[in-house]
Amino acid sequence: MLVYIKCKFRYWQILGCVLFLFLTEGKGCLHSQTINLEGDVWEPYVMNSGTGKNGFMVDIAYTVFKRAGYKINFKVVPWQRALEDVRNGTTDGAVGIYFTQARSLQLVIPSEELGLSVNKFYVRKESVWKYIGSKSLETQIIGVIAGYDYGSLNTYIEQLQQKNSPKLEVVSGNQASEKNIKKLISGRITVTVEDDLVMKRYVAKLQIGDKIKEAGMVSPSNRVGIAFSSHNPKSVLYARVLSEGIQKLRKSGELKKILDKYSVKDWKK
Repeated sequence: MLVYIKCKFRYWQILGCVLFLFLTEGKGCLHSQTINLEGDVWEPYVMNSGTGKNGFMVDIAYTVFKRAGYKINFKVVPWQRALEDVRNGTTDGAVGIYFTQARSLQLVIPSEELGLSVNKFYVRKESVWKYIGSKSLETQIIGVIAGYDYGSLNTYIEQLQQKNSPKLEVVSGNQASEKNIKKLISGRITVTVEDDLVMKRYVAKLQIGDKIKEAGMVSPSNRVGIAFSSHNPKSVLYARVLSEGIQKLRKSGELKKILDKYSVKDWKK
């Protein structure tokens, strides 16, 4: 009887140790998983944290993945580098990518986007030019950003690049949007293409409402968000966690609170 009691005690002792190790190690493993994300400055979607804000897409990613037990490491890099890194698996995801571009790169795309991007043409205030098809661009010097997806304009831009045409100016770097705006104002280019939200942000920030104006729209609008590297076997899980997390944030009202900080409305409402 004494031997039986000792054996039983020993059994529970071992089981307790195993459960302790499982719970502590499991928790440690869960919270030690870091998701690496990259993107360029594209206010208000993505911002340089030195400004005191990360951009609403980065805030959403932080909120969703933190609650799921992950850590987020976000880095601001030029857009072409972000694309290269996510394509070859150096980073886990690209923030601020059009889903059409993500699909062409065979990335893992969540079911939920983080916005709808509308691209518009912008010219100086005194310009009489308006966009009425790619043919109308032939009289203009257009400024674009390296690696960006311009939808229906992609073919035209690629043709200019192949010819090394002086009608095309391409910028890159972490402040590419702002560079293009300043080139437009100075007259180095005559038209640029930019997301509507981004341009509104810079118009207010740089106080240039009296210097530029809209001159047409590139259709259609673009689903934009975070896409994950196809080299990472966990990317499908990341995409699902993000999509489910966005749905929960919208339902709880927390998504609205995040967007309100950037004066942005929910694209689904």
